[in-house]
Amino acid sequence: MIFSCLVFISLYSLTFSEQMERFAKATKLEEEYIQYATEERAKRSNYGRAQKKLNQRLMIDKELRDQRVRDHTARMKKEVLSDPYRRMINKFVEVFDSNLSKFMTQLLEDSRIQNHSHLTNLCTRLDYNGFVTRSMNERKYNF
Repeated sequence: MIFSCLVFISLYSLTFSEQMERFAKATKLEEEYIQYATEERAKRSNYGRAQKKLNQRLMIDKELRDQRVRDHTARMKKEVLSDPYRRMINKFVEVFDSNLSKFMTQLLEDSRIQNHSHLTNLCTRLDYNGFVTRSMNERKYNF
């Protein structure tokens, strides 16, 4: 039971990672950022030596870059605050927390029943500051 919970948590974490990668590809936010950065480097490498013109170009580029960052941030916020994204994240949190709770519950039970010091030590290390047990109690899982 412990092993199956741990395998599920690992696979579910991998699935979440893949889902986030798909989200990034679908929104093309990362590609946009990389494209802008490449363009900026190319522009800077083409600037001449005249200090006054260089300073003017750098100021204009900084303003343009700041605007692109604001636009990029606004777009990212819009995507992250969208209903499909929120539902996806909430579902992942719910399933992950539930399975983490099962795993920790089973681990604690096995450590008490079998009186294995290594299992007790593992429980302590996984929940060294009590965060997991507190959050599971707050979410009212069987912990």
